[in-house]
Amino acid sequence: MIINRRNSRNYRRSDVSRDRRENPGVMTTILDCDGNNLITGDIIQLVNNEYETGLFAYSAYNKCYGLLRGCWYGSKNPLDPRCYGKFIKIPNDNGMRMNIKRVNSYN
Repeated sequence: MIINRRNSRNYRRSDVSRDRRENPGVMTTILDCDGNNLITGDIIQLVNNEYETGLFAYSAYNKCYGLLRGCWYGSKNPLDPRCYGKFIKIPNDNGMRMNIKRVNSYN
């Protein structure tokens, strides 16, 4: 009898990668205040939101890019949004482009 992995008791949702955009080093179409494309894994600063600094990453749960803050447990992938306690959404329309400042690049 073949047991479907999703129906077994030992199946954990955290074992399944949800989207390839969650990987580090993915080029996005979102721009920073200098007009450069942001890459997942960059450390960015939101100027309008009380100068919050964190990792720029994609969340498949929220289906958007955002700022990861408040790490509360470790993982093999430091850009896994499930490891962070706070996620600040960044819209894809570049409406807040002048409020995003890149602190450190992923490369």
